[in-house]
Amino acid sequence: MTILLKPIALTGLMGSGKSSVGKILKRQLDCKFIDTDDAIVNELGLSIPKIFEKFSERYFRRKEEELILNISLENSIIVATGGGAITSLKVRNFLRKNFFTIYLMSDIETLWARISLSKHNRPLINDDNGRQKLEKLLADRSQYYCQANLIIESTIRDTKRDIVKHILIELSKSSIVANKEI
Repeated sequence: MTILLKPIALTGLMGSGKSSVGKILKRQLDCKFIDTDDAIVNELGLSIPKIFEKFSERYFRRKEEELILNISLENSIIVATGGGAITSLKVRNFLRKNFFTIYLMSDIETLWARISLSKHNRPLINDDNGRQKLEKLLADRSQYYCQANLIIESTIRDTKRDIVKHILIELSKSSIVANKEI
């Protein structure tokens, strides 16, 4: 049995796989999982595009920050942060202090291939200049993502299971997980 000794936060740009990788990791590590985007959508009863439209991106970021700063700091939890959560200094400091952070890093071609067909659900890139906007977001946020404790690179050829396997190998080398006999 694998025991998570410190909470994990997954960071990265939209399309990096935070949600799907987090769900697989949850099953592998038998722990709780919070997707901050899903939590905000469930709380407000609106999709992210509708939240942006009705309230603004700034409102969404405040909700995101509030949610992250109030997460219970139990060891057995994985949090998939929204792609922009890391732009908040309070969030960066909180994650740095309390979580083992993993940046799911992908190149722009991989990210665009993963999200271009669902860009209508992503208000920051939902127009004819979506790819250029995605490139700018990556350029603006990379400095924050790269502060993570662990960087896991993936390309379009990597499956979510490949990414999870790589994370588990790296976690086993660290003091973040322990294997316990039952």
